[in-house]
Amino acid sequence: MRPLCWCRLALCLLPALGAPAHGQQPSAKQSSAKQSSARQATAKPPTTRPPDTIHSLDFRGAPAYAASALQQLSGLHPGEQITQKGLAAAADRLVNSGYFANVEAEFTGTAPALEVVFTLKPEDPAGFLRVSLENFVWWQPEELRRALTSRLPLYQGALPEAGPPQQALQDALQQLLQQRGIHATVVSELIAPYPGQPWRIAAFRMESPTMTLHSVTLHGDSAAFAAQLQQVTSDLLDKPYNEGITSASLQSRILQVYRAAGYQAATITRLERHVTATPPYQVDADVTLDEGTLYRVAAVHWAGSAVLSTQAFVTAAALHPGDIATQAAVSQATTVLDTAYRGQGYMDVSIDPVPTLDSARHTVTFDFAVQPGVQYHLHTFQCHGLSPEQQQELNATFPVRPGQIYDANAIDAYLKNDGARKSLTGMAATFQLAEDPEAGTLDLDMDFHKAPPPPAATTHAAPSPTPAH
Repeated sequence: MRPLCWCRLALCLLPALGAPAHGQQPSAKQSSAKQSSARQATAKPPTTRPPDTIHSLDFRGAPAYAASALQQLSGLHPGEQITQKGLAAAADRLVNSGYFANVEAEFTGTAPALEVVFTLKPEDPAGFLRVSLENFVWWQPEELRRALTSRLPLYQGALPEAGPPQQALQDALQQLLQQRGIHATVVSELIAPYPGQPWRIAAFRMESPTMTLHSVTLHGDSAAFAAQLQQVTSDLLDKPYNEGITSASLQSRILQVYRAAGYQAATITRLERHVTATPPYQVDADVTLDEGTLYRVAAVHWAGSAVLSTQAFVTAAALHPGDIATQAAVSQATTVLDTAYRGQGYMDVSIDPVPTLDSARHTVTFDFAVQPGVQYHLHTFQCHGLSPEQQQELNATFPVRPGQIYDANAIDAYLKNDGARKSLTGMAATFQLAEDPEAGTLDLDMDFHKAPPPPAATTHAAPSPTPAH
């Protein structure tokens, strides 16, 4: 079975001039469906038997899913005849959905009271992909969820990484658009966690015809934030419209203004979209805000782990009780944890600074929750564009060897250190990580080329010296 590969792309300048750390803010596209070899469907007894009429169906072990939805997915119905082969096929349909790690199916009783019993072991929904629906503006969010659930009976706003649900959701969105007479292309993208975005996300959008943001009208905003909100909304105009759950969405960009100032309770209470009748589509958005008030930090909790102790986190984090709860401080504290875990090979680490608001005291407590994910080791390392001399130096000085834990911090430091790889000074590199979560390994592929020259400095007449103040 092929696992899901998260491919991360980044650019590093050698020496790095403010280049981003290569483990952060990745965007990844699915290259293969993640499947677990441990998934199993079993129909008991394994011997053949003549057809019997189903009196009832019983689904056990999965209370989070409605029996009607499970019955729809199984393809079985009371009153129809079933054979042992049909029972096995129904169990296969359930386990191949991706929602269950194990399915056992058996007959109990005899005709005319024959019951089909399914014993289900669900996959942990904490590992599911959050779904971001970016520009399907012809439906209200709840209306769209119901329409999708009617086609995907187990869909609850998140998808398993394995099995067909991701393609099925993409197909369902395409069909809904076609029913409205919109001949569109729907695409999806997998987005890995990064500081400030703690989830693994499957983002779906209508790629063509295009849809852009034409105007934004704000209601409930105060003069104190007018200039910043004007800047944000102006930046979004004529860009692809996005109302999903990622940090690039219209709602997120607006609320970031308030989070940056410590207004942790700011919310968007209403979003109305008005879209043109014909493509290319343009959206006029009416956004109503509840700004709330300024919040200060009441407490910061990190239980500590073998990767980073509580004391080390408290020492490094710039988030302290009594401080204004700014997003910059929250992000810095998140990055402290993110950096520590990526340095130990946890490239899929998910960090969520869960806020608990005290609306009476206008304070917030942050409980940092970490899902480390898989610890990766370097499997293969390939590079291109180097001379034999440069390749030899890279092989001799590169800080991580195949078989070792993938230390993203050590690699970032190496790429920024002229002294560590003198023959590579002035080179730029793009690199790609292909992760195999089941094996716990990743392949690193680097492509080197000459860095572009820095922009020429503009010469001005030297000003007269003035005393420093």
